[in-house]
Amino acid sequence: MVDHAVVINPNNPTGDMWTTQQLTELQQQVKGYLIIDEAFMDSEQINAIHHHLPSHSMLQHVDKGSLIVLRSLGKFFGLAGIRLGFVSVPKALRHAFLEKQILWSIPTPTLWIAEQALSDTLWQQQQYQRISKQCEQLYRLVKHALPDCVVKAGPLFVSIFGEKERLKQVFETFAQQGIWLRLFIPRDDGDKTYLRLGLSEHLTRIEQTLALLSETETCIS
Repeated sequence: MVDHAVVINPNNPTGDMWTTQQLTELQQQVKGYLIIDEAFMDSEQINAIHHHLPSHSMLQHVDKGSLIVLRSLGKFFGLAGIRLGFVSVPKALRHAFLEKQILWSIPTPTLWIAEQALSDTLWQQQQYQRISKQCEQLYRLVKHALPDCVVKAGPLFVSIFGEKERLKQVFETFAQQGIWLRLFIPRDDGDKTYLRLGLSEHLTRIEQTLALLSETETCIS
């Protein structure tokens, strides 16, 4: 049994999602705290609300005990520059956590922007629709260009799984066109890995770059 565990949900870069039942079972196996990073959860949660589906977020379970949940404002709203996130901790930890906080650690403009974002439901719905559209379009482009790869649409990105050397070539081709992707190098030095494409409004540039890739080279799924 481990003392503490960290789960990224939804996962980055795979896009995989843990259910609340799976996380509850994992929590029972952890001696200390289960820390869940839900930085990419907002898109999924609004989708659940919109389609009357159960949410995968564990926020509502924090007060039940050994659970800490992290959330991010910047990813869903495209406001990475304000560097603002949230942590939800059990009541037993709140006093100790607040004692560690630095006075005025969050600038006033950031607080103002956060208040607008969290209270503007129209903005939230428009952002969800924008993300959903871009994700679907990017997924179709990548799937068509790399039919032999394992391509998956994540909450705010599209991930490609395949041979490491092949994905390095894709990464370098995009870099040469001024588009920076994220290549994940496996810790076990295996021959397969992930390449992540963030959502973008510049789909024409992405499509043109994908066209540069040799059609004779394939990924192994």
